[in-house]
Amino acid sequence: MSKKPELIRSFNFSDGSLIQLADKVILNGTRDDVELIPEGVTAQRLTDLGALNDTFRNMEDDVEWAGLVSEKAELKDAALEVCETQTRNIRRMAANIFGEGSTKYKRFGFDGINALKDVERIKAYYRIVRRANQRLADLAPEGLTAGLITTYTAACAAADLAYDVLVDTIEDRDEATENRIELGNEIYAEVVKICNTGKTYWFDKSEAKYNDYVITPSGTTQTDEDNSMKFQGLVTDSNGNPLEGVTVAASNDEGTVSTTTGVGGLYSLQIVGLFEPIDVTLTASLTGYTPISRPLTAVNGEDQVQNFQLELVP
Repeated sequence: MSKKPELIRSFNFSDGSLIQLADKVILNGTRDDVELIPEGVTAQRLTDLGALNDTFRNMEDDVEWAGLVSEKAELKDAALEVCETQTRNIRRMAANIFGEGSTKYKRFGFDGINALKDVERIKAYYRIVRRANQRLADLAPEGLTAGLITTYTAACAAADLAYDVLVDTIEDRDEATENRIELGNEIYAEVVKICNTGKTYWFDKSEAKYNDYVITPSGTTQTDEDNSMKFQGLVTDSNGNPLEGVTVAASNDEGTVSTTTGVGGLYSLQIVGLFEPIDVTLTASLTGYTPISRPLTAVNGEDQVQNFQLELVP
């Protein structure tokens, strides 16, 4: 079976910029209905585009998904910590009864367990459960009981479940990302078609209205280029290596504008329509790393450099 090709965004600006662009094009198309309806830009077509844009606007963005993944990772780590605490107790019992150099002790597999990947670590905890059951009579003088083993088994099951939930959440995040890309590409394709129609109609009739349908590289129309600012910078790991694919988002009560870093770890995020300063939260997030958020103020014409250094989730 061939591998499903990776979805690629057909636009080079943020999801938030696409939403604003579609809103603007719908307004322009509604304003110019007399001229553009005969060209195929009907009220129903604009309504359909608006419905798609509202769905896109209300989709959970990657900042929300990154937060959910981080929450599930914390729950998984907490469950593993419970197992670790109970493992230390059984390890003490085995060491006191058998001695750390003995074969009976080594068969529990205590050494190096905390350095294992999560899935192998959980498997190792279950092995300790089996050995504890087998050696219950031997370890009873140190305090091992069937009840303690039952408690330990429950902790292993909780860690196993927490790990599975984390994996499912990561997969759900990937699926949500694909869904956003698909819908975003559909919206962008329709916006481009309407803008091409608008440019063609107004080409020799009105320069101002023609510019209303010219899409700039930043995802605005030419008439929106004023009243904007940019956040830009570099995102690296703790060793200073650039991180690709990091989601950088500026959020407030009005919505979220986001972008992702390229291969060099650089990002550029434009906010338009800044007729007055607004407070935003700028967040950098990537699966497997602890997100960083900063409260900032976006001011028209005052670009800001904001660099981030992300740490791996412990």
